[in-house]
Amino acid sequence: NITQIYNVFLLIINNTFNREYKKSLEAFKVLVTSDNKDNLADNSQFWIGQIYYIQKEYKLAIEEYSKVFELGDKNKAPDTSYKIALSYFNLGMIDKALEHFNIIVSNYPNNIDLVNKS
Repeated sequence: NITQIYNVFLLIINNTFNREYKKSLEAFKVLVTSDNKDNLADNSQFWIGQIYYIQKEYKLAIEEYSKVFELGDKNKAPDTSYKIALSYFNLGMIDKALEHFNIIVSNYPNNIDLVNKS
């Protein structure tokens, strides 16, 4: 049932905001693997990357964010590209960061907020 899945998703996000990262990671992974075509699959995968980003584990964040593009309805693709760019920036890999910021400008020109940030 989509309502139940959505409610679980919101509960997991709440756990994440409460810094229950391990618990959240496990739950998001279950959501992704249960149905990778579901509209929340890419959102769940994005949050897996987000948890690593929050913990400043940028290499793991990039690895997990990169999986978002193959899942769900792709609505998290622009934000994911931006977070990958920020992760590279935080690793001091400025050339890779700039490359990804340029991808945002090229691929998502109508996303004014991200284009301006990039």
